[in-house]
This record gives sequence, C-alpha cells and structure tokens, in this order.
Amino acid sequence: MRATAVEQAREDARAVFAPRDWAMLAGTAVTWGGSFLFIDLGLEHFAPPLIAFGRIAIGAATLALIPAARQPVPRSAWPQIALLGLKWMAIPFLLLAVAQQWIDTGVAGMVNASAPLFTALVGALLVRALPSRLQGIGLVLGFLGVVAISLPSVEGGSNLLGVLLVLSAAVLYGFAFNVAAPLQGRHGSLPVTLRAMFVAAVALLPAAFLGALESSFGWSSLVAVVALPGGGRGARCRLPRGARPSGCPAGDRDGTRRRVPDKPSRRPPARRRQGSRGVSPRLSSARWLIPCR
Repeated sequence: MRATAVEQAREDARAVFAPRDWAMLAGTAVTWGGSFLFIDLGLEHFAPPLIAFGRIAIGAATLALIPAARQPVPRSAWPQIALLGLKWMAIPFLLLAVAQQWIDTGVAGMVNASAPLFTALVGALLVRALPSRLQGIGLVLGFLGVVAISLPSVEGGSNLLGVLLVLSAAVLYGFAFNVAAPLQGRHGSLPVTLRAMFVAAVALLPAAFLGALESSFGWSSLVAVVALPGGGRGARCRLPRGARPSGCPAGDRDGTRRRVPDKPSRRPPARRRQGSRGVSPRLSSARWLIPCR
C-alpha cells in the first residue's frame, strides 16, 4: 500500500505542472537567487547574525499583517514548528550570511541550489522508496553539478569552509521542506510559516544583539535586509488568491487549512483496509518540488 501511495504521489506531481506553474517556479528561482545579492549588500555594514535576524523579523512582521496567518495552531504542533523554525530559517540563514564573507554571491547561490536535490533524497529516505531511474539520473547529475561548481572555488581554507556552510544549509533545507509539507497541509501554510519565523527570530535574538555591536549603519545594507524577506521561503505561498500553481490546495491559496482539490479526481477512490488511515503525512513529502511545498 505504501508503494501504491508513492506512485500516486508521483503521478500527481507530474500532473499538476502546467505551463503557468513552470513560469511561477522560474519566478521563485529568481527571487530566491536574488536573496544572495541582498545578503552580499547587507554584509557591507552589518554582521551576519544581524542580517539573518533582520530578514526573519521583517518577514514575520509583514506576514503577521495577513489575517489568515494569525489563525490559531494547536499546541501539539508547536514542537514540530519550533524545530522547523530552527532548521528552515534560523540556522540556514545564519550559515548563508557567514559563508558569503568568504565565497562569491554566485557560488553561494549555485551551491545552495542543491537544496531540491537534498529534499528529494530525504523524501526518498522518509518514504523508504527509491526514485525512478530518470529521477535517479537527475539526482546524480545534479550532485555532480554541485561538485563541478564548488571545486574551482575551493582554493583556500576559508573558501572551503564557506562552501561547506552553504552545503550544510542546503541539507537543512532538505529536511525542513519535508517537514514543512505535512505541517502546512494540516495547519495551513501561512500560520505555520509565521510561527516558524517567530521561533527563528527569538533564537537569533542574542546573536543579533552581539552582531549589532560589531556593525555600522549603512543605507544600502538596510535596504538590502528589508528587501530580503521578499525572496524568502514562503514567497510561493504568499501569492494572491487565484495566482497559485494548480498544485497548491485551495487551503494553501488563502492560508487556511481547507484541503479542497482544484479539480475532481478522475481516479476511482482506492479501497482501504479496515483500520487504515490512508496516505501517511510523510508521503506528502514524496511530491518532490511541487509548488507551495
């Protein structure tokens, strides 16, 4: 039954990618990649912890203005959300800011682009199912590309450390994206993201205070940090109603928890054994690289 669920998840993942979805995915890649340029500008005057804290705090304050993001979340979900905030935002954002002190912006962005590869790898481990042959070839080529990008940049110890820090952030993203998918499916993407940001901001507050003591003021750095949340992790699921990829459930479009499919399924309902609860929440992570995931 687990294998059948994984196959169904893969079929759904292929079915939802319409041309509009690919266009929005490309837009997400541009905003995500642009964040590394803003980090580089921020480092001209601000210490790395201050940049990481600033982008999270400003993003959380902006997201809190959306009523759907303030919907209640059960207390039982808070431990997972807290862990998500650390490995999705607090630690990776700090690692990326520190790493860009030693490596170029372009290298950091390209190495960090391996996050989807780690997401797919972690997802396969969670569902205990190997990817298809075509997906496996894609993963191997992707990792070889990361190595090819990283090697020319590793000339000294500091450069190597910078690349390793970015790779560590990408690995954390791989785990975080697989945890975020079922959490956002149960409690809504906006409420989960807002609370994860709150946890991350609180965790970085002491380091940000110390970083502020070592920083100087500069308008260019301030504007860059203010612009950073626009390229953050939740940019895909903060699009206006009706502008979401067709793969996003209706609940994800307005930040609520409704799980209404966009179109009725043509597939007859699968039989369930007595006592079965259907597809495990972990299997949602098998829908690799679906928008809003």
